Amino acid sequence: MSSVWKRIQRVGKRASKFQFAVTYQSLTIELTSTKWSPSKLTIVWSRGRRKLKSQSLQWQPGVRSSTIGVIVWPDVDTVEADVTLYKDSRHRQFELKEWTFSLEDVAPGGHKKVLASANINMVDFASALPTETDHKIAMKRQSTKVKSCSLEFQISCRFLKEGKATDADMQSYVSQLSLNDLGSLEDLTDNCGDSDVEVDRNTEKQEQHLNRKERKVGERPELAVNGMDAQKQEKLQQTLKQSIVSLIVCSIDVLLLKASYWTE
Repeated sequence: MSSVWKRIQRVGKRASKFQFAVTYQSLTIELTSTKWSPSKLTIVWSRGRRKLKSQSLQWQPGVRSSTIGVIVWPDVDTVEADVTLYKDSRHRQFELKEWTFSLEDVAPGGHKKVLASANINMVDFASALPTETDHKIAMKRQSTKVKSCSLEFQISCRFLKEGKATDADMQSYVSQLSLNDLGSLEDLTDNCGDSDVEVDRNTEKQEQHLNRKERKVGERPELAVNGMDAQKQEKLQQTLKQSIVSLIVCSIDVLLLKASYWTE
């Protein structure tokens, strides 16, 4: 439902899609003690379910101090992400959209632990013209074993396209996953003119299906109470709730389709 609410909030807004590329340069870490040292270090650039990982590099202490280590990527390590930024038609500034850099320590057994992290606002790097800038950020420590941490990288931006925030090709990867879970609008309607008819038919079928289930339970109360355990009753209730939610989502999608049509 959160993805549907986001789509409602984006009605009437403009969307611009950019391609960002981050090339890692160096990482400086200062530990609080010499009693512990990390194994393999990885930078994860993420937002929600989208995660882009760097190459894993071995920790090596410095010559002057065994608690300070500077890691330099020997090879070019670049990760890319297509990011959609939104703005109201009455404002020129894009809405805030943050991505997170996380420093992970991967133990020999495979266990991962976040040592430090930092957020960046992608609006600060968005540009209509291709750009490349070097950037250095201080990461906030997430472990008591780390005293300080900083990351140096180069970030480039390339403008891809612009459109309405409700256009399918302007949705971010995470939004598309959420929409696929709920079902495509194309499966609900063959065309705009028949959308109301198709939704009414689907609604009627769902209601008839629910009524048949209710009649069956009402005709055999002893089966619903005595013959059905608590787990099965709970599963039935969840199925009914999911059906109701699906009906609500279908109605909202049709409203969004109409709103997008009338705003053209």
